[in-house]
Amino acid sequence: MKLLLSLLSLFAAASAYAAPTPNMQDGEWEITTKMKMTGMPMQMPPTSVRICISKQDIAEGRKTVPQQQDGKHKCEMVNHSVSGNTVNYKMECSGEQKMSMTGSVTYAGTSYSGKSTMDMAGGPHGNMHVEHEYAAKRLGDCKK
Repeated sequence: MKLLLSLLSLFAAASAYAAPTPNMQDGEWEITTKMKMTGMPMQMPPTSVRICISKQDIAEGRKTVPQQQDGKHKCEMVNHSVSGNTVNYKMECSGEQKMSMTGSVTYAGTSYSGKSTMDMAGGPHGNMHVEHEYAAKRLGDCKK
């Protein structure tokens, strides 16, 4: 669960894995994620994070693609395609908890939205299926 929560903000922007660069401006971004976990009687409330994304981050894919968050998991992008302003992707993770995630993100310069599904095998609560919906907006220049 800790890995799931630490990856949420990065999954929301899973895009610029190998050029072309998404239609996204640099600056401070607020990303809101809604998560639905199958079998859970009560769902988690939406969460929001603010991150600063530079032109270099966008060009290199930093902060805009899922990344391994700890030494216990190895995650890699296994499929990636771009059609217009929409990026579709699939990521696989191995390690203590195997995961597979597919999703898409559509960019509009100062905002983006997307959806993803993640399936996790094993773990303390058994297999899990998680659906994410996210929306992001550029708030302005990054604060120094």
